Amino acid sequence: MADGPGQHDGGQAHAGLIVPGAAGVGPAEDVTAAASRRRRALLVWVLGTAALLAGYRWNAWGAAYPEAFATTQRDTEGLVYGRLLDAEAHGFLAHGALLGFAGELRADLLTFDSADLWARFTPEAQRLFYLQGARLRAYGPYLTHSGLQGSAFVLLDRALGFLSRPARVAVFATLQAALVAAAYAALVAFLWHELGPGAALGALLVAGASPWLTCFAPNLYFSIWLFWLPALAIAWALCGPDRAREGRRLFLASFLGFLPRMLAGLEFMTATVALAAAPILYLSLRDQVGARAFVRRALVAGAASALALLLSLGLLALQIRALTGSFEPARQHIQHSWARRAGSDPSGMPAVYAEAMRTELRTVLRFYLTDPFDRDYPVKPPVVRWFLARTPAELGLALLVPAAWLAVRARRLPPALRRRAAGLLIGVATALAGVLAWLVVFKAHSALHPHVNPLLWHLGFLVLGGALGGWALEDGLGALRRGQARARASA
Repeated sequence: MADGPGQHDGGQAHAGLIVPGAAGVGPAEDVTAAASRRRRALLVWVLGTAALLAGYRWNAWGAAYPEAFATTQRDTEGLVYGRLLDAEAHGFLAHGALLGFAGELRADLLTFDSADLWARFTPEAQRLFYLQGARLRAYGPYLTHSGLQGSAFVLLDRALGFLSRPARVAVFATLQAALVAAAYAALVAFLWHELGPGAALGALLVAGASPWLTCFAPNLYFSIWLFWLPALAIAWALCGPDRAREGRRLFLASFLGFLPRMLAGLEFMTATVALAAAPILYLSLRDQVGARAFVRRALVAGAASALALLLSLGLLALQIRALTGSFEPARQHIQHSWARRAGSDPSGMPAVYAEAMRTELRTVLRFYLTDPFDRDYPVKPPVVRWFLARTPAELGLALLVPAAWLAVRARRLPPALRRRAAGLLIGVATALAGVLAWLVVFKAHSALHPHVNPLLWHLGFLVLGGALGGWALEDGLGALRRGQARARASA
């Protein structure tokens, strides 16, 4: 007899899951159990969203140091407030509808060098300018991407015109934090539905304890819920009941998931792609669709994401042409943007980018692999201080323990649960690959942004790692209880 949460494919499965078609489980029981699981997952999502929103919007759980929570990346967020000011003064399509900074220069500033843009304007003051309703005569557009988040907040700002400016600012931040909380709570609910409370609570604890997610969640620029949008859309498409239309559904979901992400910026795109690949890998393994169906799914999602990338670059080119009167600056800027992030030739680059390009890869990797989970761990309560001081390298090595536990337990687990647990492990490995790909390919960007790029670890890898650890702990405790029960029965 299998020593696991269930009895092979018959009997009750792990954490209340019922394996459809199991021995002794009829169609009526299948339907009832599925409905019960959906209600439970919905409740988990609601409670998870509320818990994470309290942390992400108001730092209720103290995950972030108060000063860091109040100031992290407020300069970059200024690009959105600058766009609000520009649209208010000159119209929705002013300056190509691009993000940017407003200021008191003699004339607009058009530059490919973001460092120059930051130096000539006052990014941290953009929010204050908006609160004051300032009318500023100069604008410096940010040419790196289309700035979807800016356009979205311009529309929301107009819809909320009956509110005071401080109230609108509060709504903006709350909405962003709520979307981030809802995205991670959706992951938690999915994990509960698939693998039980251990995996779900492990992911929830990591997501709630992350100072990086807490600080970035209400930020109007980063919109980090968009990093998970392709993955959630793909999971929805592949969980649909109609396999005959799966290809069209998957293409549309992938396209609509990737397009907003790319229109709002291409930062951490390798991590986004890795997170989007995770549900394809997981659900293909769980459902045993076979290699051919898996490849077809991957190609469909890949084609949709490629189309979204081309459209986002095409729109950016049109925006820059509207600003400059020519497509040539758009080509030059896209080429320059790639070179300063992933290039290896520092000649002809501004000093700040040239220095980043000269940084050795091993120096970049050493920094990010040894950066603590929480840089402010010395001021945190002693009971959690040691855990918060762990580095991604240490946490990655620690995940070998639940991976080894899965390997040991594999034969004794019900096949359906074994496939789910293996799929989660593959998801963790995929998320790790996405992080490392960004650090390696975009080494110069990583060397220049040590104040931002640690977020990469927290977006998916550590959260999914928490789920894997939580599942292994729950499964291990269950096995221990069953062993003790057998020992007492035989005594």
